Amino acid sequence: MKEKILVIGGSELQVPLINKVKSKGFHCGVIDYDKNAAGIKFADDYFNVSTTDEVGVFEVAKQYKPSAIVTTATDMPMRSIAYSCEKLGLRSISYDTSIKATDKFEMIKALEEFGVPHPYYRIIRENDDLQAIALEIKYPCVSKPVDSSGSRGVALIKEAADFEKIIDYSLKNSRSKKVIIEEYLVGQEVSVEIICQNGVITPVAITKKYTTGEPHFIETAHVQPAGLEEKVTKELVSVAKSACNAIGIIDGVAHVEIMVTNKGPKVIELGARLGGDYITSHLVPLSTGIDIIWAMVQIALGEPLNLPEFNNNGVAIKFLGAEYKEIISQLDFDKISSEYNIVEYHFDYSKTLKTSDFQSSNDRFGHIIAKGNTGEIALNNIDQLLKECY
Repeated sequence: MKEKILVIGGSELQVPLINKVKSKGFHCGVIDYDKNAAGIKFADDYFNVSTTDEVGVFEVAKQYKPSAIVTTATDMPMRSIAYSCEKLGLRSISYDTSIKATDKFEMIKALEEFGVPHPYYRIIRENDDLQAIALEIKYPCVSKPVDSSGSRGVALIKEAADFEKIIDYSLKNSRSKKVIIEEYLVGQEVSVEIICQNGVITPVAITKKYTTGEPHFIETAHVQPAGLEEKVTKELVSVAKSACNAIGIIDGVAHVEIMVTNKGPKVIELGARLGGDYITSHLVPLSTGIDIIWAMVQIALGEPLNLPEFNNNGVAIKFLGAEYKEIISQLDFDKISSEYNIVEYHFDYSKTLKTSDFQSSNDRFGHIIAKGNTGEIALNNIDQLLKECY
């Protein structure tokens, strides 16, 4: 009988993980509340349970008897994974670490206690006196639900007059009805993609990020390698490792988001999971040659890692908004993309988008991935291709 691996989540983000598990000869089960989730058709078994139902996931895992329980590119299932793995004796982050990795308040407290550079912050609860707090804090600042992802509910507060309206917006996107107010950091945003085994932390790639900026800071493009100075790269790696230690990752992975400011790197937040937005499913393998998804599964299985020498190839992804939907549908995209080193593209014509203004990552119409001699050249290849649209 084949060994089993249980994947928590069946969305499009999990499809590369499900396919990888299957390609390695494992029997793959998937848990997701959505019976129409994209990854279900690729799995051997499906269980209709919410990925955030810790007890429900455990009951499935207890009966399924997997050798590992994993997910990728999504935060909240990490609590269910840690809960089940602790009870079943499987490798994972601890439940305490899963809380610190999925609650921005607990996370920043852990960073503070460990001396990891971070923005100043303040926690706000639903029944707090917002009028009084509005007069006490520094502006501009950023409001975030403590328990959301995909930039949902995140917004810039420029002045006290906007405070209550934006806090209400963030609270509506928080399950726990808690918001964290943070210093507005200015600089270059990056993420460090990390694997950890037996407490040994290995940075695999640094991703340079482009965003919409204020007010919602939705990511619009990613570039690898980041093309930073060696001194800055060393500082980023050091800070990212400290962040992993601060929340207690021993066996697992991390996606550490950092702002490079004029006062040095500061951690924005981190996830104890692989990065989304095709960073770890596509960009990392294309850039470094490292199959980071399989490395994550090996860690969960307790298998020793045997990583090849890292490459340093240029690659980029750009996300498109509603303004491209009609134009791209009229192009012979297959024909023109070959001229610009395009390696993948995907457009969701069924998606209903009311505006080209990104308010969350769900407002994207599609994406394009390209190669180049450097990450920036790869991104320029995409931009040059998009000029064909006009």
